[in-house]
Amino acid sequence: MRKFAVQVPEQVSRLLRSSLISTPPTWYQPALANPPPILPARRSRERPPFSWHGEPLTTGDLSRGPTRLSQLKKETQKQRYKPRVIKYEEDKIRTQFFRDYPFEALRATSLVEMRSIESEHAVKGSEWISLEQRGAYPTVEDLVEFVLNLRQMQGLSLSRAYKQATEEFVKLRARHEMATMAAEIEARHWGAEFPTEPFERFHNKLTENLDTNAPDLANKGKIRSVVKYKKPNRLFWSAQVPEEALPSDEYHAGKNYVHKWRLPAPPVMDTSSDSLLAAIDAKVGSPGLDGGKEKEKVEKEKLHEMDDTSFLHTILGGKKE
Repeated sequence: MRKFAVQVPEQVSRLLRSSLISTPPTWYQPALANPPPILPARRSRERPPFSWHGEPLTTGDLSRGPTRLSQLKKETQKQRYKPRVIKYEEDKIRTQFFRDYPFEALRATSLVEMRSIESEHAVKGSEWISLEQRGAYPTVEDLVEFVLNLRQMQGLSLSRAYKQATEEFVKLRARHEMATMAAEIEARHWGAEFPTEPFERFHNKLTENLDTNAPDLANKGKIRSVVKYKKPNRLFWSAQVPEEALPSDEYHAGKNYVHKWRLPAPPVMDTSSDSLLAAIDAKVGSPGLDGGKEKEKVEKEKLHEMDDTSFLHTILGGKKE
């Protein structure tokens, strides 16, 4: 049990009186002769009269602390120290390059460590002004070093140096590809044979496997047909017009067809007379100046008119029965 310095000699004296300790310890008499100082009562330290948000408090607010537990944790939380993020420009350039040219990551690269470290290239610093100085087939690491060299020696921005380096890189790779294709065509012309690619080998094996599973032509008649018999349609559409459908007469530009639809001419009333009564008498057939002649004319026109049945027979090309 924890004791204060003043209580230790008193505890030893009680143990001696109860005969739990036969002889007093060596420090007992000096401790009684020189008692430790009595400390004042413990009290909390004074704090400035400000709230948790930095605003002055009133007399009633001094007794109150933070109202929420989360607020108390936020105020008493210690500052966390985090290490700084380590960034290199080489990583930034390399990441952007593989985003722009992802197929460059598929090229074979040797990761074997040699016994000795390769020495730096002779072309570097201010003398390195073109990517072609490192060879006709530069690698990605050569491009990264060239971008940093342009930025440091020529004072170009990172984006401008990256653009210049990638343009030269694409030109060199295109030149190398065209030279490789020309060399391959020339070699095949002189009889060289190259090993097939993995995709071509797989295609050849698949073709051979399909040929072995093909049905035998000798037993072709024994194989049942899966397609059922389907009765053909009787009517077939054709773009050719049969001869019996063609007209035998000469071409009249449709005049004969239109002539069948023409109606007889309507009767025309003579209105040359100035008298209104004469016009009315001529209309109703009453005797007048020209009433008899008009009546005879109307009767003649009725004789020449056709009824509906005869009109339809005329259109259809038949004869009236």
